[in-house]
Amino acid sequence: MRRDLEPLFRAHPPRAVFCGHDHSYYRTTRHGIPYVVTAGGGAPLYEPQRKLMQPGDVSVKNYHGCEVTVEEEQVRLRAIQWDGKVIDDVLLPSAPAPVTAAR
Repeated sequence: MRRDLEPLFRAHPPRAVFCGHDHSYYRTTRHGIPYVVTAGGGAPLYEPQRKLMQPGDVSVKNYHGCEVTVEEEQVRLRAIQWDGKVIDDVLLPSAPAPVTAAR
């Protein structure tokens, strides 16, 4: 699906992309777009794929949930593990400008 969706996201940048399935927490930014994988709700957890990580990425193997707060132009994401500990707390940037193809 990445092959099909990434060009759409780059042409029409969202504020963030939230995904599931990988049973862990992972936040990265690619091409200026924040991606959040959040699927730590009860199934067996996956090991982080460290070889795919970039500097600044956050990856935690723990049961968790996400709290997203929207106030006017500010969007705050907090990932909170099962015992209440905050494992990630970040203000998401404004949506980036669309990427246009060079001619």
